[in-house]
Amino acid sequence: MKTEDLIELLQSILEEDAIISRLFTYFHLHKEYEISDLNKIIEIGITEKVFLIINVTDESIEYKRIEWSESNTYQEVIFSNPQDYIPSLFSNPVQIPDLFLKCVKKE
Repeated sequence: MKTEDLIELLQSILEEDAIISRLFTYFHLHKEYEISDLNKIIEIGITEKVFLIINVTDESIEYKRIEWSESNTYQEVIFSNPQDYIPSLFSNPVQIPDLFLKCVKKE
């Protein structure tokens, strides 16, 4: 993923603006990233216990997998400890957390 797009994705998740329908529409349909690439990034976050996939209306419901579709307005990706990532993702310049650097496409 391009650096600026990865930053936008991570900031969206941090701002709790990562409902799957939005991610699907913007990053897959508009930016033309493969679902497998999006899944890779999300899976890194899940594996490292940085992300959770939750139900939008009931945060106590968590999911292991994402249903990638334009109509999925019930799942959202969030940071499990957002306060740990605010300083790096909203600094100037923005610093991508180390565990996601491997997702940056060489430009």
